[in-house]
Amino acid sequence: MTDQPKLTAEEAREIVKALRIGDAIFCYAKCWPCQFGDCIEGPHTWMDDEDAAHAGLTVPKTAEQWAALAVEKPCGCHCNQRAGEPS
Repeated sequence: MTDQPKLTAEEAREIVKALRIGDAIFCYAKCWPCQFGDCIEGPHTWMDDEDAAHAGLTVPKTAEQWAALAVEKPCGCHCNQRAGEPS
């Protein structure tokens, strides 16, 4: 995870308030296959080549680069949350 600026106490209160009254929701990004229930085995990112290019990132070329992106920008699907658990 990248370093993010810390929220102030007031910002945190505003977020909690918005979530409680329904003015905000969390939407975790899922990869294209997971959106349709065709989950990918193992840890993976929500991005594909087109998404990475659109985000202004260098499109990963190697398995190691894709693995690093899977850690930094993981797919939000429940299958990916279980991917790191021992079986």
